[in-house]
Amino acid sequence: MILIYGQEKTLIDNTIDLVYNLITQFRELNILIMDGENVNVESITNACETTPFMSDRRIIHIKIRILYLKIMGFLMNLLSI
Repeated sequence: MILIYGQEKTLIDNTIDLVYNLITQFRELNILIMDGENVNVESITNACETTPFMSDRRIIHIKIRILYLKIMGFLMNLLSI
């Protein structure tokens, strides 16, 4: 699992591209992008349990903007203690 977060959109996009480049075959079948705002645990679990198609890797990319805000709020609270 890789967590990519931050405020610099260019760095985030470049890092995501690097991760995507790990998939060299059948990218359209082995990279799944999910909207974290409208996804449930069951669909994430199903995606994670699906084996890669003619590849040794599969990427499940869950875009969650709110997660970044929650992490930053948690860290700010932690630092203020």
